[in-house]
Amino acid sequence: MIRVEALTKHYRAPKKAPGLVGSLKALVRREYETVKAVEGVTFQVAPGERVGFLGPNGAGKTTTLKMLAGLLVPTSGVVEVGGSRPASRQADFLRRITLVMGQKQQLLWDLPARETFELNRALFGIDAAEARKTTGELVELLELGDLIDRPVRNLSLGERMKCELVAALLHRRSCSSTSPPSASTCACRSPCASSSRSGTGAPGPRSSSPATTWPTSRRSARAWS
Repeated sequence: MIRVEALTKHYRAPKKAPGLVGSLKALVRREYETVKAVEGVTFQVAPGERVGFLGPNGAGKTTTLKMLAGLLVPTSGVVEVGGSRPASRQADFLRRITLVMGQKQQLLWDLPARETFELNRALFGIDAAEARKTTGELVELLELGDLIDRPVRNLSLGERMKCELVAALLHRRSCSSTSPPSASTCACRSPCASSSRSGTGAPGPRSSSPATTWPTSRRSARAWS
């Protein structure tokens, strides 16, 4: 389902000395430094597997997920999701994935979450009966109850994130990713498959490179760095 080989992402960031003198020098001759956000990451995820990226701030977790979703173009390496190259941003690929990010919300702030669910249903052309069934299943699973009828501004952060997940999974996409680590579970689902196996996360240029975790049960998980 997902194949990543030697994935690398470098940024060219401006470098400036502090103070007025540094600002004036930057106007005449700007210096740059290369930021290695992701370096040589390799892993594979099969349908039905759930994978967690673990690592400190700046380890490249969200950057990797953005490349899997096609929001960023890799500096080098190979990325395939469901047989598609994310960077191409093909319409069929975008219909099959979702990315939930804690700092980016799709819920309408002054309206109940149910209104956002209905908007997404219309945008993606989902049958009304199917949407009601899926919404009911997710609301029950996440124990949201009547919270979806409360204005989003009155919900706690955890309740809002649960509603974000419902909105993202409403059209039953085959690959779902969430970020940041407080909710970072990448679930690649198939209709009947559920499996787990060991895997590796290649270390980056620093010790803060993300580890890849392959849960084997609710109570235990094994990590590789």
